[in-house]
Amino acid sequence: ALYQCWLSQYCCKYPEIYQPKIVFDNRKIIFTLDQQLPNIDETGITEIITALNRVNCLEDYEICVKRVGDPIDLSLLNPLRTFHQMENDSNINFNYIQKIKQIFSIVLHENCSSHATYIYNRSFFTQPTLENEHGYWDLGLGKASWRGFYSCLVLANGTHQLLMNLDVSHAVFQKEQSFLDFLCDVMLHSPLGKRHYSRGRNVNKAKFEDVVRFLNQNISRNNYSGEIDFLRPNCQHLHVRSHVANKTIGYKIVGLAKAALEQTFLWRRPGEKERLITVENYYKEHYGIQLKYPTLPTLKMQNESCVPMEFVDVKPVKVKKITDEQRALLCLKSSMDPRQYVQTITAIRQNPEQQCFDQDPFIRAWNLNVDVKMLEIKAHILPAPEIVYNPNFRVRGGQQRSPGVWTNTNTEFFRPTKFPTVWALINLSSSMSEDSCKIFFKELYEVASDRGIDCPPPVIYQEFRYQSNSDSATQIIA
Repeated sequence: ALYQCWLSQYCCKYPEIYQPKIVFDNRKIIFTLDQQLPNIDETGITEIITALNRVNCLEDYEICVKRVGDPIDLSLLNPLRTFHQMENDSNINFNYIQKIKQIFSIVLHENCSSHATYIYNRSFFTQPTLENEHGYWDLGLGKASWRGFYSCLVLANGTHQLLMNLDVSHAVFQKEQSFLDFLCDVMLHSPLGKRHYSRGRNVNKAKFEDVVRFLNQNISRNNYSGEIDFLRPNCQHLHVRSHVANKTIGYKIVGLAKAALEQTFLWRRPGEKERLITVENYYKEHYGIQLKYPTLPTLKMQNESCVPMEFVDVKPVKVKKITDEQRALLCLKSSMDPRQYVQTITAIRQNPEQQCFDQDPFIRAWNLNVDVKMLEIKAHILPAPEIVYNPNFRVRGGQQRSPGVWTNTNTEFFRPTKFPTVWALINLSSSMSEDSCKIFFKELYEVASDRGIDCPPPVIYQEFRYQSNSDSATQIIA
């Protein structure tokens, strides 16, 4: 955003500049083709640019731009086979070839970089919209999966020597939402949330009024500390923004503090003595705002301030650590059959905001051309693996076995695993009897014995429905 702001002002000052011939590597290097930037030499220029910062507030930045290095001859890449013969030719500068590759890569990605919300290791992600239903999946706990794309320029030794590697990419981000909505996502899985919604089917979010009760110490009492201990690691290190009195401030959460009606700090009005005040009264006296949820814990920020949850929004930041359940759901949503895979990559190739090269003004300005067809090559079919059960029994690729069927071959495993000495079979079905469970165990025991596994009998538990007129508090059939 800062570069675009500077470039826009610079091009207005020098209208003779053809902007598509200027590209930026999103860090600190600018390349130009067949034109030098006016009034910029080895000494450089320094300008003050006013632009939006990370919390959408205007801020002044000092920009320094100067010319460095020597011009690069792009003809060194023609013919490209010289790149693969450099070891035998000392006249070819390897660094020049790498620099040309870097320039071409920046040109090919300049357009999609300007439309991407986040760029991570050559993967480009755009903020999902309601219309883009195939690029966003809720993973729970305030996180969501985004579908983007991976793009990389490759130098190859073969018929096609310059290739664009396009692929589908998935990553997990924090959902952009209010912190109160984030609470509803997270507290569904808290100890009280699990207990309260245990009988609920397809419940994806806790009700906010329930969350307020969970996090009210006077209501949850002995369960309050468990709720706080659950919430703390789920919100710690989150990047958030607070919005109060038309003022936006970016924060990083470091922990949880007391409720707004209890948390105090020292504050002094102009011309008055310093005094102790609660967070609730501070917002009432300083901003004239009455908190709606003063019983909720406040968020402790990196600068030691305590901010009420109702004024905070969660920023969409890439997440590295996810739960096993979220990882399984991510794998489920990101898996595609080959036909879907090709269609998705083709859609990336045809999207003007992604990699539609034939409509890219930067690629036209730099005299590059990318074939509209996807390269097809013959696949190498690997031989089926050999399965070794024991020294006397092997399954080779030519042997066919019915998938999903227990075929009793009376063959022991090579290294049979040890079955737990104490285990349980829990029957939650309303139609399956205890006898059916015993028949199932008998079949399991026979198959395990044939494989060399010692399978002791389990303890069988059957679900029951507690009746208020029953004399017994529990009716567990063992």
